[in-house]
Amino acid sequence: MSATTTRLLSSTLLFALAATLCGAPRAAAEINACDRVASHPSDPDKVLPGFSRKQIDLPKAEAICRAELAREPLSARTTFHLGRMLYYQGKGKDAWPYLEKSAAMGYRQGMFVAGFVLYDGGLLPHDDCRTLELWRQSLALEHPWTGAYLVDAYLDGRFDRCGLKLTDEQMQRYVVLSTSHVPYGESEGRMEKVVQRLAARAKASAAPAAPAAAAVANAPEVVKPFDPSKYSQSVTECDRLASHPEDPNRVAPGRERPEIDLPKAIEVCRAAVQADPKNPRLNYLYGRVLGYSGRGAEGLANRRAAVDADYPQALFVIGYITVFGMNQQPKDVCQGAEWIRRSAYQGRVAGQLGFPRYVLAGMFDGCPVRKDTQEMLGFVAAARQQFKGDYYQGLLADMLDEDLGKRP
Repeated sequence: MSATTTRLLSSTLLFALAATLCGAPRAAAEINACDRVASHPSDPDKVLPGFSRKQIDLPKAEAICRAELAREPLSARTTFHLGRMLYYQGKGKDAWPYLEKSAAMGYRQGMFVAGFVLYDGGLLPHDDCRTLELWRQSLALEHPWTGAYLVDAYLDGRFDRCGLKLTDEQMQRYVVLSTSHVPYGESEGRMEKVVQRLAARAKASAAPAAPAAAAVANAPEVVKPFDPSKYSQSVTECDRLASHPEDPNRVAPGRERPEIDLPKAIEVCRAAVQADPKNPRLNYLYGRVLGYSGRGAEGLANRRAAVDADYPQALFVIGYITVFGMNQQPKDVCQGAEWIRRSAYQGRVAGQLGFPRYVLAGMFDGCPVRKDTQEMLGFVAAARQQFKGDYYQGLLADMLDEDLGKRP
């Protein structure tokens, strides 16, 4: 371990220990005038919902925060707010002392933002190693955004000269800190990007050292996301009558099975497939209503057409009924396992949570499907971004993370 890494780890551990024993010197929870005009929406220690940059009257907020800081000079939160207001006005050199001071006072958002300012280098010179030092401190205090940013920068090589070496397990843990606390959609794609990068890294490291021709067929180098734009997105009568409520690529409101007029849906979906035979969405819907009517065997070719096109909903549903031999689908546990795994790569939450669950239950023990722990942890982390705080899905994700962590 390099001297730089040792110093960083030591300072981080000491900081975390001090915060644990004494409590980080956070600002009091009392709301002041500065909070009312300058709170950051992503600050985990904010006392108000927060305001985006464009919502703030910056000169007015600066004046208010200066007055509050003069009244209460030891407020780490207000110190951070003032630094933020100055930075937004392009006053990087003026902002830095306040951001740095709020970080030194133990304010988590101050540590993260001060590190980001040096990482970004827009108003102040780049200093990646100082960024790392600050982010290691905010990470030690479980600042939710830090994990994803630190891992993303690490994978970009930004910390190479700082002597930092992270294991895949550490990176996965840091990213889970972010994905388990930051609501889906708020990261503008950053969480998704890091999760995908870790999953790709895990796949690459687990790939056998053999020529491409001998590579395992069910672990492709690149998994291309399903592109619905390749097919007509026009709403058909089949879509109106038969869309599944949980299909992420539906083009009409979904209907549960009891709500569907099955004879009529079969008629209109057959016509829709005849008019657009390569559309996987319509093939899936036709197979769905045939299956619900006890005529699943008639829709086997349609189910397969949807699966072969990597239609996410079909991959999971057809994979599931293939594992269990339901709805007149021939039972093939291993083929179903591969389709469920592919649905996880296509972003289907049911696959992202279902595949690890079935693997842990031993259902796929006799199958050649890839059962890599890091890959499955990536699936669970990606699922967390989509279910928006649902308690039961979160509980399942927690259990999966715990059980996957015990795998040899």
